[in-house]
Amino acid sequence: MGTYTRYLLPALVLLAVAFAAGHWIRDRHTGEPDNVLALAPDLSCNLRVGPCRLPLPGGGEVVLDILPRSLAPMAPLQLEVWVSGAPLEARWIDFAGINMDMGFNRASLKPRAAGQFTGSGMIPVCVSDRMIWEARVMLSDDRDWISAPFRFDVVRN
Repeated sequence: MGTYTRYLLPALVLLAVAFAAGHWIRDRHTGEPDNVLALAPDLSCNLRVGPCRLPLPGGGEVVLDILPRSLAPMAPLQLEVWVSGAPLEARWIDFAGINMDMGFNRASLKPRAAGQFTGSGMIPVCVSDRMIWEARVMLSDDRDWISAPFRFDVVRN
């Protein structure tokens, strides 16, 4: 019994450390800021037709364009974000399933010019024939965070 206990305690400690490290890595990987002002989406805008825009609090706007307009699952997407009238940077876009949790889907954005940001991403395949997605453009001035949501649907072929 003494030998069993001698190995059990270190094994439990190692398991607890691995569990805590896994949660720490997952939380750091998502990089979610603590205080985010979430804007309301403009449900009348259609990213399949052209860029969509949302007004920013205090003035200015954020514009999102996704190409190709087909927005097909498992196809490369080019992401363009423009921010005007506010000293904010577009950091990334989180893609979230509205009617089904599709896990972590993030596309990084890089500055291209003043107020312009670009990146690439992909929408995963869903078991549903049609799914509503939300592209949450994360904006920051290193102090405040804003989530600008843009909704669109994806149709499985």
